[in-house]
Amino acid sequence: MTARPPVLMVAGIGEGFGLALADVFAAAGHDVIGVARSAAVSGRAAALVAAHGARYRHLCCDLADPEQVAALAGPVAGEVTTLVHCAHHLLIRPFAGTSAADF
Repeated sequence: MTARPPVLMVAGIGEGFGLALADVFAAAGHDVIGVARSAAVSGRAAALVAAHGARYRHLCCDLADPEQVAALAGPVAGEVTTLVHCAHHLLIRPFAGTSAADF
């Protein structure tokens, strides 16, 4: 029986940091699940991961929407071994005016 490789989920794969993480983890033997609002980066991420002989799957999800996140998390929860959340939303406001919901 062959052991399954570890699986990295990059929440907010987008450009730059998320793609670099996918590349480094795939080189270390991880399969990668990328999550972003659109599939725009999926081809590039898949090529980076495949270059290391790993598998890539792309899931579209708006990570600012709790219902979409809940729907996404259930089906992949048992296979993800490492999660990196690098999605962000720029909020420019004085700290005193920032609520817990803003995070």
